[in-house]
Amino acid sequence: MIRYQTLLGVVAGFCTVTAGCGGAVFQDDISAGNALWSRSKITTYSYTVVPNGFMLPQKYTVDVRSDGTSTVTPVGDTPALGQPPVFKSMDSLYAHIKDIRKAGGIIRVTFDPTDGHITECFVDPYKQIADDEVQYVISDFRSKLP
Repeated sequence: MIRYQTLLGVVAGFCTVTAGCGGAVFQDDISAGNALWSRSKITTYSYTVVPNGFMLPQKYTVDVRSDGTSTVTPVGDTPALGQPPVFKSMDSLYAHIKDIRKAGGIIRVTFDPTDGHITECFVDPYKQIADDEVQYVISDFRSKLP
């Protein structure tokens, strides 16, 4: 049993070291995901995002242009946005989850291992407050030529 645990520890350590050298991005490693996203240099892209929480069902398409501006379009019966959403670009979503984690909130996030774009994240800004949690599911990510 001890040998098996030792082997498991060695394998986990090896995976951690190789992840920092261009290997797979681990879930919840915001720094590694953000670094991979930055290295990908993708500036023009689109995706679909579905924020889930204590709200009506919503779905948006997001188009980000090379100058950093974006358009967020409601899909179907989704209400229009009253303020700029945190998911208006990958950069703004990364900034949001870094801020929440830095302030002591709970973040669970997964990334695409190829370019580092966020594929799903759960955000609970205040552990002590109920019903402030939001999960963002991102799909149909497409990078575009500028």
